[in-house]
Amino acid sequence: MSLRNISLIIAYAWTLVSCSTSGNKYRNTENLERPPAIEINVSEAPERTPVDSVATSEAIKKGLDDQVHLDVSPGASTLVINKPFEQAWFILGVLLKQLDIEITDRNRDQGYFYVRYDPDIDYSKKRGFWDGIQSMFSEDSYAERIYALKLLESFGETEVTAGIAPESEDKPEAAVVVEEDDAKEGSDSLITLLYRTLREGMAEQSRRPRRKRSE
Repeated sequence: MSLRNISLIIAYAWTLVSCSTSGNKYRNTENLERPPAIEINVSEAPERTPVDSVATSEAIKKGLDDQVHLDVSPGASTLVINKPFEQAWFILGVLLKQLDIEITDRNRDQGYFYVRYDPDIDYSKKRGFWDGIQSMFSEDSYAERIYALKLLESFGETEVTAGIAPESEDKPEAAVVVEEDDAKEGSDSLITLLYRTLREGMAEQSRRPRRKRSE
């Protein structure tokens, strides 16, 4: 073996020894800085608030009690439903159907129900054939008109106001010939009816159809 080969073998062996020594240095992690431990208190985590479910048709029929209230002012009465707009929209639609108040049109984007309403009619009672005949001969204090019910959400509640709707899209509401007192009384009558029925529920006994007399 030549002297050159012997020198290469010695140099290679020295390199292996050096790598082995340095490898132990980097494998020892006891002196490395470790991040501080963070304690997590699971009990302090916020609890989820259950989502309030929409009132069912049966619940609306029985009455929502203190979930609604009435604000009376010289300007106009306001029905306040303690629900967001989406739930209040559903509740009012169900209520109008239960009262047999005709919905002539609706605009959900703008928050409007348009209904046909006559303040002289007691919508809380079941109306039959003879009630219609009797109303033909009775003296009407108000005319049947189309009213606009406006829903507006405010701080998680929904305010419902009423007013006589314009007769057409190209005719402004101010041009509708209606006495101011009659307009206010008719609107307040509608809002009051909705409030009382929604709070107390439908009068089941008074709305049951009369039994036919046996011949």
